[in-house]
Amino acid sequence: NILVDDLIGYTSTESYIATYLNQDRKRSEYFIPNPIGSSAGSLPIDANFGTFQRVNTLAENITVEAPTNSDSGKTLILRFVQDGTGGRTVAWNAIFRGVTLASSGTSDQRALVEFFNDGVYWIQKSSSGWVS
Repeated sequence: NILVDDLIGYTSTESYIATYLNQDRKRSEYFIPNPIGSSAGSLPIDANFGTFQRVNTLAENITVEAPTNSDSGKTLILRFVQDGTGGRTVAWNAIFRGVTLASSGTSDQRALVEFFNDGVYWIQKSSSGWVS
């Protein structure tokens, strides 16, 4: 498995997202019950699992696949965490447009990237960049 399960920081990330969205909604509307895993260097995304999707800690380079269930008007926020080694790259399917997240961060850094689906593409709305 390319990704290592990551439970550290879940509560602080949840708090940040609730504040960031400035909405008081049920947790299930923004959080998937399990973190997203991957295999063979690719990361499958299902947009039906909620706005915020927490990617397992990166232990190798990955490519984010085109999301399934990509309906116009959906928003998607992906959270990435570098492992203790860092330098793991995140590449993007061509369906993602305007991505400004630098390809890799250093050890233990985190990043949030938000997209909006315009009916054709997932267009980046914002990115935290890699932060410690």
